[in-house]
Amino acid sequence: MYKALADNPSSPEELAKKTGTDSRCMREWLAAQAADGYIRHDAASVRFWMTEEQAYALAGQAGLAFIKDAFARWRNTRLFPR
Repeated sequence: MYKALADNPSSPEELAKKTGTDSRCMREWLAAQAADGYIRHDAASVRFWMTEEQAYALAGQAGLAFIKDAFARWRNTRLFPR
């Protein structure tokens, strides 16, 4: 979903259609992501988007900066007991 959102600002309905998900679930997910600061939101236009930095970290796959890969690498180092 991050990758789909990184392409261009979208409403929950547009992003739900683009990703094949339920629009109600998408609205809730987007609201939570915006509240946590992972994405941006414009209340007037009801559109969500990502900054260049957010898109790089969450939607791109550029080495260790890609959050998903970074956490996987950290988990696989086994520095901390589970």
